[in-house]
Amino acid sequence: MNRNNPSLRAVSQYETDEDENSSAWKIEGVPGICNLERGHFAFRSSTVLAGIGQTVYAYSPDWAQNVPGAIEKLYEMASERKRNELRLSLLEIAYSELKSQVQKLLEFQSHLVTVNTLSPEPYELLKPFNISVKPSADEYEASWYDPNIHTTGDNEEEAISNLKSLILDYFDSFSEMQTEQLGVEPKRQLLIMKQFIKKLS
Repeated sequence: MNRNNPSLRAVSQYETDEDENSSAWKIEGVPGICNLERGHFAFRSSTVLAGIGQTVYAYSPDWAQNVPGAIEKLYEMASERKRNELRLSLLEIAYSELKSQVQKLLEFQSHLVTVNTLSPEPYELLKPFNISVKPSADEYEASWYDPNIHTTGDNEEEAISNLKSLILDYFDSFSEMQTEQLGVEPKRQLLIMKQFIKKLS
């Protein structure tokens, strides 16, 4: 009986209608602790004040022995959650770096362009040759690797045009000089260019 209100009688019953083994009402591995998610260390029995539907929690005599286990379990759960969050963050960082590297490779990937003509300049192309074109910073770089001739342009078409002009400048300049006047590298370059280019008379 309730001393202040005789109409209220105390009865002993399980704290909720949930099954006592339900994971919703206890921490697995810590016996006797229920309804932890609601902020209570409520145990197997409680006192219900009949007539007003209020629950007064009654703690079992050994509740203090169960608290350290509950705290340890909570710590393990929080630690595992933090580890999972860290793994996810590391995966996101790795993915971002990989995506950035792939993007850079795609941007700086060179491709070959075949030169089939030198027109409108008065030169005959004895056989086609390949040049490499690739983005470089804010411009494009065009290269003919065999004679080691390189130049740039604001866009791909300009870089190719500038390279053709530079090749012909090298060809004319080296061709006008005596062989013994040429250094080792210019002599090699001219020899290669003569295999592909002939000036029309």
